[in-house]
Amino acid sequence: MKFCKGARIMNILFVDDYPEIKVQQAIEYLEKEGLDFTYTVARSYHSAIKYLSKNLNKTDLAIIDLGLPLHDNGDEYNKLEGVNLISLICWRNIKMPIIINSNTDIPDEEEYLEPYIAEGANIHHVKTLYGEWLYEFINKL
Repeated sequence: MKFCKGARIMNILFVDDYPEIKVQQAIEYLEKEGLDFTYTVARSYHSAIKYLSKNLNKTDLAIIDLGLPLHDNGDEYNKLEGVNLISLICWRNIKMPIIINSNTDIPDEEEYLEPYIAEGANIHHVKTLYGEWLYEFINKL
């Protein structure tokens, strides 16, 4: 299924507690490339869950930061909250590609995610979201 220029609209969920830099640059790049997309930004674990519960079948891609607060007010920050979100998405058998966009280094990250990847989850961890890689990734969906 192609999402670029003239194809159907892609719906992206960005989960990032500080979207002003990374997310904004990704949005600007995709707009410049002519991708027809909509997006939602969730700033916490709970916001992401709330959005997905209402828009599950309308979300084509989730881009998730690993370090997230539990709530939008920044309370209960946890460097593994993004992993918890990914685990919940996979556990609920939600089939959508996930890009982890985080500079957070988590010891044994693969240990947390490998069971889901082994079951067919489409999860990729990138340190830099900007540029051609993201556009090419979306074109392969």
